[in-house]
Amino acid sequence: MLWVGERTRQLDGAHVEFLCGVANPLGIKVSDKMNPSDLVKLIEILNPSNKPGRITIITWMEAENMRVIEILNPSNKPGRITIIN
Repeated sequence: MLWVGERTRQLDGAHVEFLCGVANPLGIKVSDKMNPSDLVKLIEILNPSNKPGRITIITWMEAENMRVIEILNPSNKPGRITIIN
């Protein structure tokens, strides 16, 4: 599985642009540093047709910095399909 992470998830960056053309499922590593609205935008960019199974969110943070609920809730907008790993 290909993924974008802390250093490669710029919304207008080359990695995200490249992954838009990949048909395989993709992962998004989410750390406590990620802005929740950026996660929603990234999901919309990488999965514009909302294909089930296209995006897997991979949490990447230490227990004391855990903000999973705050970060992941925006991705669960009505109609947005996301698998959380």
